[in-house]
Amino acid sequence: AESLRGMSDWLQAIVRSSPLPIVALDHDGIVLLWSQAAEALFGWGAEEVLGLPLPIVPKDLEAEYEGLRQRVIAGRPFRNLQTQRMTRDRRRIDVSISTAPLHDRSGRVMGLVAAYLDLTEQRALRRELSASEERLNLAFRASPSGSVMLRCADRTIVEINQVMCDLSGYTREEVLGKTTQALGGFITAEFHEALWRTLDAAGRLDQVDYPFRRRDGTPRHALVSAERITVDGEDYILGVFMDVTDRRRAEEALRASEERMRLFVEYAPASLAMFDRDMRYLSVSRRWLSDYGLGDRDLLGQCHYDVFPEIGDAWRAVH
Repeated sequence: AESLRGMSDWLQAIVRSSPLPIVALDHDGIVLLWSQAAEALFGWGAEEVLGLPLPIVPKDLEAEYEGLRQRVIAGRPFRNLQTQRMTRDRRRIDVSISTAPLHDRSGRVMGLVAAYLDLTEQRALRRELSASEERLNLAFRASPSGSVMLRCADRTIVEINQVMCDLSGYTREEVLGKTTQALGGFITAEFHEALWRTLDAAGRLDQVDYPFRRRDGTPRHALVSAERITVDGEDYILGVFMDVTDRRRAEEALRASEERMRLFVEYAPASLAMFDRDMRYLSVSRRWLSDYGLGDRDLLGQCHYDVFPEIGDAWRAVH
């Protein structure tokens, strides 16, 4: 009983440390497990779905879903499959799904576990899972986020999933039994010490921004969450790394594009100005300031009609 309670704490910590909804189905597609994160993403409460068929599959994708479910039951799970699912209010959302078969103690496939990543809003949702050790291991391996478990007593790595191996560039065999400092540039000495200081003080780390380098030197970016948990009377740290490199690159590209546009307007050899829908200045050229006798006045955010109150109603209607 004590072992089961400890494993339950472990499962709950995985759910709290990751933003991914978790669903478990039996051999016939009946819902066995529905995490709080699944409720937040799809809108149905656990009491509405447990013991019933999965309600989130759009009608035109039912054949695809059934084929994928049978594939996992047959022992051929998949990772990061992109498709669509449906919320309670009938909205279709883009998701990435990773799965693993669910075995009973005799080794017979009794169903499957699926982890969902919301591609529409890239929301960071916490998972909840209350099941056996086998279900935990399957969920741990199937997670699309990098997961690692450390023993607090000696700070060594006791478990790591394949996503974390791919993210860091190290194999599972190379890191088990080693400290995080063995991961070189992936987990720097500074981050290693800051991580343990924060966990010793607060017991958890919640989506900390972390730039890092893979083993081959490739720069990447992650959001790191971690939590101190207790399993069978021993303290561990469960860490989850969500790779947000592509999102950060897109944000940086957008900022660079906006800066290029700002410079283009500012130094254009003509009177140019950009406004928002309320005729507030977004950008102006130096020629605009000169031609209208505005000197070095900062117009950004100001309303055009406040700068030029003499503009008549006819022109305001045109604008």
